[in-house]
Formats: sequence, C-alpha cells, structure tokens
Amino acid sequence: MALEAHPQNIHLLLAPDGTIGLLYKDDDGARLDPRHRGAVTLRDARMWVTDPGELADVFVTITLHLAAAAPLLALAARGVPVPTPAAALTPRLIAARDRWGDGLAAREFTERVLRAERLPVKAMVTAGTLLPKQRLGCADVNKFYRHTGPNYLRETR
Repeated sequence: MALEAHPQNIHLLLAPDGTIGLLYKDDDGARLDPRHRGAVTLRDARMWVTDPGELADVFVTITLHLAAAAPLLALAARGVPVPTPAAALTPRLIAARDRWGDGLAAREFTERVLRAERLPVKAMVTAGTLLPKQRLGCADVNKFYRHTGPNYLRETR
C-alpha cells in the first residue's frame, strides 16, 4: 500500500505529554497491490495498481518529494542549517528497507528508489479537464508518472 502522504493528507498530532502521532485523511489517493486484496472491494478501481512499481512512484512523488525533501530544501533556502535530503533521508530509507529482509520488495525498493538514476515525478502539465485521458496516454491524470527527476538520494554515495 502507498498513501498520498502529503501535507494536505497527513497532520502531525502533538499530544500534551510530548508524544507525536500522525493523522491520515483523504484516503482516495491510496494505491493498493491486488496481490494482497483478500476480500477488499473498492468503489474506485483506480486504486489497484497494475505494477508494484506504481507503489514506489506514489511513495517517491508524494511522501519523499513533497513531505520529506521539500521541507528540508525550503528550510535550507532560508538559511536554516539542515542536512541535505540525501543525508537526512537515505539512511532512514535504508533502515526501513532493511526491516523487510532481503526479499523481492526490498530489492525492488533499492533499485527503484535508492539506486535509480532518475526518480519519478507526477506528470500533470495539462489540467485533466482539458484533454481526454486517451490523448494524454494515461488512465488517471492524477496517477501518471514520468521517471525524469534526478535522484537526490544518491548524493552521498
């Protein structure tokens, strides 16, 4: 499962005792792997992926680019001493990946995210209401990716 975990959908919950939690809302953008479907039925079939790589695309474009790297870059642009996205995120991504063991998912994550020459970006140049999806070459204008972004996670290697 990959969630559209950007600031519009994810909120930090700061409890009076200092604990931190996350609130996720607006789950219509989730992407799900049908191999783990079980008895789940969805109203919006676009949430099922046809390729597990689509999960990585959502994770990279939403969670990594928008919710993790962009705040670091914005703070750095204001002169705040923060680590680069590579220094801050790559070790955490590796640690999370390593909890999966050495299976196919871990290897695919390594190749698609950590070692890839290019990372995906959302291809939303033309508003979805202006052109038919067939002309754009995609099933859903909000879930269409191009692998054209530089991989800033490779900076430290």
